[in-house]
Amino acid sequence: MTSAGAARSSMVTYATINLLMIQGLLGERWDVKYSTRSICALRGAPVWMSCHYTLPSGFAVRDAFWCECEDGKTRLLPQDADYQSRVHAACTLRTNRCTLNITRLSQSDAHEYNCRITTSHVFFQGWTGNEGIVLSVTDLSVEIVGAATEGNDVRLVCKTSCNLSSSPTYSWKKNGEPLEKEPTKNNELLLHPVSREDGGRYSCAVKGHEDLSSAEVELSVRCKNNTSSLAHYMNHFYFLKNQYL
Repeated sequence: MTSAGAARSSMVTYATINLLMIQGLLGERWDVKYSTRSICALRGAPVWMSCHYTLPSGFAVRDAFWCECEDGKTRLLPQDADYQSRVHAACTLRTNRCTLNITRLSQSDAHEYNCRITTSHVFFQGWTGNEGIVLSVTDLSVEIVGAATEGNDVRLVCKTSCNLSSSPTYSWKKNGEPLEKEPTKNNELLLHPVSREDGGRYSCAVKGHEDLSSAEVELSVRCKNNTSSLAHYMNHFYFLKNQYL
């Protein structure tokens, strides 16, 4: 065999061995499991998330960290300037577990967060857990449901743009003062029936995060319409007037 032929044979053999190694590695388990697939949290509040990763035997993890991996771009946490003062990320290589804590959430934090693993292996130097944790950030707002006329049933609903993951309990204020005795149901304040005394400025908050309350909404209660009673009275008045004049 010529030297050129020997070289080609050696290259083919090396490529074949590499291909077999890759196929074997792909057959083993690479996986990242997240504590949840989605989180809805209040703007201004903190949030926690975690992941646990597994990799084929014989691999040594060089590093593990959290990142935003969207649209082909990767932002590392907490190195990114937007997160440095608000993020605590920790990965324990002994347990293959990573945690992420973001404080003072803002709308710009609404992203998908992924765990990424790096190794010293020549073929698989990095692995990102797909379908990470999608974080949604919401404010609170108050919606008035029902005609605010004396005697009617009115509900004040504390609304969010996503379902809060913490299954919260809500608190209410009227004119800046806590409401303790008014009946509530989940995220609703019930005014059954509503009266003129119920008029005022209302806001809601999640208990434990009262400093992150909604904007105030004005409830103006109208008097009950007594037009029909007045008309009956006037008709009776004119009848009596015509009788005695």
